[in-house]
Amino acid sequence: MSPLNWYKQLHYDHADLDLSEAYNVANQVMLNNLRLKDTQMGIQAFLNKQPIPDWTHEDD
Repeated sequence: MSPLNWYKQLHYDHADLDLSEAYNVANQVMLNNLRLKDTQMGIQAFLNKQPIPDWTHEDD
């Protein structure tokens, strides 16, 4: 699942949670996204002022 789809799903999954629990769920999703190959490529491209990478949409 792409990071964008993860965030869309996050929005729907925590809509009925109280604020504290919603923050906890969102925090976990963001931490999981940091492990994705696309996220790492995007961060490196940004830091190195490189063009946007070709996204793989792989989970590893």
